Amino acid sequence: MPAMVSGGAVYALLDASDGNHAGAAAAVRELEGPLVLVAPVLTDAMRLAARYLGQALALRLLEATLEGELLLQPLERRDLQEARRLMSLGGALSASAALTLAAAERLGVRDVLVVEPATRRAVERLGLRLWPAEDGCT
Repeated sequence: MPAMVSGGAVYALLDASDGNHAGAAAAVRELEGPLVLVAPVLTDAMRLAARYLGQALALRLLEATLEGELLLQPLERRDLQEARRLMSLGGALSASAALTLAAAERLGVRDVLVVEPATRRAVERLGLRLWPAEDGCT
């Protein structure tokens, strides 16, 4: 089964010094399907990678998407509507996180790889399966 992935999780996978790297990497090894992301997550992760890890790693994310290692899921109007609803519930959910969760619901993707605390809480509220399972994410 595929798993949706958040921008923070993508960044954690790239940065071995990130506090969430080990948990995210272990989760990827356990997950059996491809990692799916929406365009705002890709651009967020590329921006962070370029700023903190260098342009080469940002370009590696783009290459991974072009090569099918990361699957880019287009957004639909109903994803935007659901993201608006999710964000209106409070909890400091970012726009890219809300769009990720909306797309996961639409696609029936139950697994979500996420490290951001607010997004982890939203994943739990929605009844989706949280990766990494332990709550050691910062």
